Amino acid sequence: MDDNQIMGEACTTKNWYQKWFNTPYYHLLYHQRDNSEAELLISNLIKELNPAQDSHFLDLACGKGRHSLYLHQQGFEVTGMDLSAESVNIAQQSADDKLHFICGDMREDYGQNRFDFILNLFTSFGYFENNQENLRVCSQMAKALKPGGKVLIDFLNVHQVEQGLVAQDEFIIDDCQFAIERKIVEGKVLKTIRVKQGKKEELFYECVQLLREDDFKKLIRESGLHYEQSFGDYTFEPFSAEKSKRLIILASK
Repeated sequence: MDDNQIMGEACTTKNWYQKWFNTPYYHLLYHQRDNSEAELLISNLIKELNPAQDSHFLDLACGKGRHSLYLHQQGFEVTGMDLSAESVNIAQQSADDKLHFICGDMREDYGQNRFDFILNLFTSFGYFENNQENLRVCSQMAKALKPGGKVLIDFLNVHQVEQGLVAQDEFIIDDCQFAIERKIVEGKVLKTIRVKQGKKEELFYECVQLLREDDFKKLIRESGLHYEQSFGDYTFEPFSAEKSKRLIILASK
């Protein structure tokens, strides 16, 4: 199978994220993304944004809710939303009257003038086939924000990905063997993930568009939001394409 065939299968066969995010192998592969990392990000985010204590946050693509839970522990009302029913079911175990979790697609309606802050963390953007789908996401964010509300998108730094792409990896976690291949194809980073557990073998994909700061500025402008600034890491240092680990975008309504 050549690169174009792989890309086609990854990005159009019932959407790779619907299959991959609902498997336990996804959580096993990223087990190092622990609560301490989430707490560091959220603590620094609160210092940077200085939200009012009655603020309502939306954690968009919340996964199992580690960021949502820590935000809630700081006294804020939080709604977490994710496409993966398995992740939402796990997160729901921590729910209470000010911590809510729902299953939903970030491209579809989830309210109007409802949230003071919308967070989209850990490269949970750019999964779709074209930029119109990205614009749908940003437009729903704009709709769901209260006037004066803010959006924060935590994305990869394309320059660092292009310069430091590791083509292949093989390792074992618990009793699972992972073989991973990475390629840049048609403006997207494509990760092919082969998992072997005993006699069982499965194939998964990750496929993320390589969006740069100017791409986000255009999406933000077209969705009716106002671009404010960008950061380069979870301590909220200014963004540098050559040096930063992340591209973190802040916009407002």
